[in-house]
Amino acid sequence: MCAAIGFTQALPDANTEYSTGIFIVGMVGMYGLVLIGLIFNIIAMKHYPLTKEKMQEIQEEIAAIKAKNRNGVAAEQNVSHVEKAVVDSAV
Repeated sequence: MCAAIGFTQALPDANTEYSTGIFIVGMVGMYGLVLIGLIFNIIAMKHYPLTKEKMQEIQEEIAAIKAKNRNGVAAEQNVSHVEKAVVDSAV
């Protein structure tokens, strides 16, 4: 972008004189790219095939996975307590 306003050999630095071109490049770089990203994000969200029903289905699947993991962790903890009790009783 800096090459478009005449900085082909070196980039502007703190000692470069102020110009309208530098201001425009700064504003486009600071706000323009963010706005372009926001617009693309909104377009992508608009065309994403997520309905209330699909979201409910996903939430149910996540809840099932979490419940399974909680039960698996609890079962593993119970097994480790039993194994420790067996080892302690053997000593």
